[in-house]
This record gives sequence, C-alpha cells and structure tokens, in this order.
Amino acid sequence: MRKLIMIVYMMVAVGFSSVAMNRSINPNRSDGFGSPNWMYEISRVDDTIFSGGELTRYQFDPNGESMILNVQSLRDNFSDAWELSNLKALIITGKIGCGRRLLERLSLIFLKSTNLEELFLNNHKLEKIPQTIGSLSSLKKLNLIFNSMVKLPGSIGNLSNLESLLLYHNRLSQLPQSIGNLRNLKELNLRFNDLITLPNSIGNLVNLTELLLGFNKLSYLPPAIGYLENLKRIDLQGNGLVALPKTFGNLRNLKAADLLENHLTALPISFGNLINLQVLDLSDNHLMLLLDSFGDLRSLRSLSFHNNRLLLLPNSMGNLENLNTLDVSDNRLSSLPDSLGNLMNLRALLLGFNEFRKLPDVVGNLTNLQILDVGQKFSIRRFINGANPLDFVNLNLSGIQLEEIPHDIFKLENLVELDVSNNKLTKITPFLSKLPLLQNLYIHNNMFEELPVFLWSMQGLEKLRIDSKLISKVPEDKKVIWDNTTDTMIKLILARKNRTSWNLEQLEQALGTCCIYLNKEDISKMEI
Repeated sequence: MRKLIMIVYMMVAVGFSSVAMNRSINPNRSDGFGSPNWMYEISRVDDTIFSGGELTRYQFDPNGESMILNVQSLRDNFSDAWELSNLKALIITGKIGCGRRLLERLSLIFLKSTNLEELFLNNHKLEKIPQTIGSLSSLKKLNLIFNSMVKLPGSIGNLSNLESLLLYHNRLSQLPQSIGNLRNLKELNLRFNDLITLPNSIGNLVNLTELLLGFNKLSYLPPAIGYLENLKRIDLQGNGLVALPKTFGNLRNLKAADLLENHLTALPISFGNLINLQVLDLSDNHLMLLLDSFGDLRSLRSLSFHNNRLLLLPNSMGNLENLNTLDVSDNRLSSLPDSLGNLMNLRALLLGFNEFRKLPDVVGNLTNLQILDVGQKFSIRRFINGANPLDFVNLNLSGIQLEEIPHDIFKLENLVELDVSNNKLTKITPFLSKLPLLQNLYIHNNMFEELPVFLWSMQGLEKLRIDSKLISKVPEDKKVIWDNTTDTMIKLILARKNRTSWNLEQLEQALGTCCIYLNKEDISKMEI
C-alpha cells in the first residue's frame, strides 16, 4: 500500500559543503509545496541532486502528484499495480545504466504516467531511453543531463507540449528530424555533446528563446536557423564554425550571442540586422575586418574581439552609444577610429597586445572609463615595478624622456603629488582628473603649447608648476596677482640687462617657471 511521506530528508552537495533540507510537504500551502513544481524548485539547488542514491524507497507527496523513485525500488519493488496516472513530477535517483530490466520498467512507467509534466533522469549513465518516452504527451520539462546517450529516439518528437529539454553532457552526434516537432519548446540545451550537424527541422522550433550548443563539433549551421525569430540567446562557443549563414541576421530578437572559440574569418552582411543584440562575444576567432554595418548594433552593451586578427575597426563603431565594455586586446590594430571618442558610456576598454606605436589620442576622450588596459608598453605599470598602485602617494617621472602620461594613471587612486617635469610631453591625459587626492602637479619644462581646461575644475588640485610662457593660458579667474618680490626681480632683471622695455615673449623666457596656487583662499601669489 502506498505510504504518504510527510517529511523528505535530502542531503544536497553544493561545492565543498553539504546542505540539509528538511521540509514538510503540505498540499494546502500557498508557497508551491505540494504542487508539481516543488520537485523542480528543489532540483534547482544543484544539477547533481538525487544522483547519490541516498533514498531507499519510492516516495509520493500527499497529492500523489510528485514522486521520488530510487533505482533500487525500480529494481526490487516495482509493481504493475502502481497507479501513476495522476503523477505530475518524477525524479529517479541512483544509476540506471543500460540494464535491460530497468529500461523495460522505465518504459512501463512512461506508458502509465500519462499526465507527467516534469521528468528528471539526470546522472544515470543512460546510453538510450525507451521509445515510450514519446507517450508522455503532457511533458513540459525533460532533464537528461550527464548521461551517455549517443542518439535520441524519434519518438521524442511526440512531446508536443515540451518547453524545456536539457541534454548537456551526453554523447549525441546528431539529432532526429523529429526534434522539429517540438513547436512549444522554449529552452534547448545541448552543450558538451558531439554534434556534427543540425537537422533542417531545427528551424521549426519557432518558440525557442534559448539555444545552447556550446562545445560541440559544428562547422556550419543550417540556413533554417534563421527561422528562430523568437530566439533571445544562442551559445555556439567552442565549436569549429568557419562561417555563419546569411540567415543569421534574421534573429532580430537575439540579445546575447556567444560565438567565441571558433574559426570565423568574417561575419555575414546581415549581422547588422541584430538590432536588439546586447552581449556579443567573438573572442578567439580569425576575424580580420568588420563591415560598416556593425555600427548598426546600437543596443550592444558588451563586445569582445579578444584574440582575433583585426587590422582596423570601422568608423561606424562610434555609433554604439550604449556600449559599456569593449575588448579588442590581442589583435593587430595600429590605430583606432576617432569616432570611438563618442562612446561616452564606455566603462571598460581593453587594448593590450596590439601593434600601436603610440597610444591613439581618442583614448584620452573616454574619461568615463573605470577599467583601462593598454598593455605594458603604454601602462603606468611599467613605472611602478609591479607594486600595488594604491601604495603610491608621490610619483616622480621627471627627466625620463616621457612623451605621454599613461592614461591608466587613474589607477593610482591615492596619488597626492605627481612630477612629470623635464620631459617631452605635448599634452596631458584627461585621466588626471580622475585622481581624487592629487594636490601637487609639476609639468614645467615640457613642450606644451596649451593647458587643458580640465585642470581648472580639479577640486583637489592646490599647486601647479608650469612654464611662465603658459601664464597667458590660465583663465582670468585663476590667475594669481604677482607680489612685490616678483615685481622687484623683474625690475632688477630689466636694469641688469639695460633694457628699457621687454615684450611678453622676452619676459616669459626670462622668468622661466612659476607656481600657481589653486583652490586656496589664503594664497594669492606666484613663486619664481
């Protein structure tokens, strides 16, 4: 006689720890326990749940709608008299393997469970499943992960109400054409199999929103893939794809595409039609050039071309105004389009391991960056010898033939004083404005013709040493009145040189360098 189990004890391994779950099953509770979904919710804790064989008997919930069945019971206690027509969720624990007797009994259970909606057969070393799986016409979720199946029965196509099919970590090399009959399918996970091709019938899965095919052996996709117009995520990582079909651009609702670790050398012209795409990873391919239509992907937020063969980026990339992360590291770039300066929402830019002789000026315009990797050659890291950037309060880079201040200097968040005098600088990186504690800045004896505007809005900056020839470039409201000492020195210089008058250029040359004190109300003088 069936025994109602009021408390189910389950030990679930998560990482390196065990979590005990002790819950009473009450069909009247409003939180879902007692409904067919309670098994599903518990199973979400870990994909390997119920695989340890710890349960020793079959167990029903009070409604008789959900059942946990141990393989040992399937082997020893199975009865043709079991009433399974009301069963909505079934989890089988232990290892079924390929035993004929167990598969026959499993087949009979399928025939009797006419209203089953959720079936968990993960972690069983199954090499095949009975054809009678096709009799589960009410099934909505089928979990067959971590088995050893090399093919699926054609009857799988009879599961007309199926919404979720999980098959990752098997040995499937092909799919039956009947897979295309699963027109209500929303989630199809086939990661970590041995698929070489996909059937054309895959295009019939018009309600599919998630297609995960990562780590298979696909070289091409069938053109029918373009019929999956409701697809929101596609994972093709780690295959051998050499090209994408022209119809790929029909996936207009696609939001995330994982195309990394393939052999793609180009993208189809239609790729620019993916106007809802937000996340695109094309790392570890063989791309050399991108079409201008790439700039039409205006919804993109994260874009990676890491480890390709790109020679240049199209000017249209400046249209990607929503982009937050751009990784073009490990390519063959020697320049960047000026239009990248329009990407004011960019927070992370990775440029390392390219062929830049000089870091492109456009990088200096991206002052909202929080992460900037320019490679060792152009990084502040080469001046701090591997030390922690946060340890630096004072940094002296004077007299080292420096031609530009590294843009990633903003990593020195605790910097108070910076000396870059006596170099060959022609401009100052705007990223200095991201140093919140900087008080003293020495930039004299360089090759500046202008002073950047952002200097005058740096709240913490107190002392700025510049060449006197640049004093005319200081805004009127920031100029400091010359004190009597300075006037006297000027008169002495004029007398000694026996000159009656000097023009501004001569005067600036004679004065050399000077200090400007900023943001200090009690100081209104310059020091020679």
